[in-house]
Amino acid sequence: MTKILIIEDDLVDRMALMRMIKTYQLPYQFDSSETLADADLKLSKHTYNLIISDYHLTDGKSTELLSRFGHIPFILISGQSYISAIEEIKPSGAFTLLLKDAELNYIKKLPGLIDDILSPNPERENPTQAPSEANPPASSSNNQIVDLRKLQEVFDGNKKYVCEMIEVFLDQNPEDLKSLSGAVQQREVEAVYKAAHKIKSGFKMMGMYGQEKIATRIELLSKTAAADLDLIALLSEQLISESQAAYAQLRAYQRVNC
Repeated sequence: MTKILIIEDDLVDRMALMRMIKTYQLPYQFDSSETLADADLKLSKHTYNLIISDYHLTDGKSTELLSRFGHIPFILISGQSYISAIEEIKPSGAFTLLLKDAELNYIKKLPGLIDDILSPNPERENPTQAPSEANPPASSSNNQIVDLRKLQEVFDGNKKYVCEMIEVFLDQNPEDLKSLSGAVQQREVEAVYKAAHKIKSGFKMMGMYGQEKIATRIELLSKTAAADLDLIALLSEQLISESQAAYAQLRAYQRVNC
């Protein structure tokens, strides 16, 4: 059986990847790791045919694995902000780069990319077309903080998967915000950076683009040598406040659709 290891420290992103794989019914066995250390341990003990990993993890960069496991095909998922760093290390190992985008198209591209790497077939047509289980996407009114249309599109209207993603987000996101707030209060700039980097992808997944922008700004501010922690604290408070309203909208969706 072909085995694939997914490395992703954000639960929402990890669930999205796993659910998309199930949607496409790919005939592979999947394991997952949340940290670089756990991934290194799994790769040392087991045989994998493919690695799929986010670039920036809580305990390091996944490209550190290339020195030991560069013989395994590697799909590296990254945001635009890390492209320059990735280009610098590209000569050290071969990998396929999958760029995260605001429209979440990278998730829909993944099944076809996996097939291309593991079972190359130049005659295969439209490899990223998912099985049809679609419902019309919900429209977003002007007073909506949350826009689930892209999430519904990614999962081809499958309400079960959308509901599961919302439940995971509602469980994880408040804890992530608490971690961010704690790091700000302790004035630990590196911890602030890691928390903001982790949390922004969940906002993107839920169509909470205003919160995603705030988290991205916190991330960028915390990368500077002289981070303005007072401004970061204000932004963090704004992020927490606005997220409460978003949670209410997501729970309202759950009551009707889940």
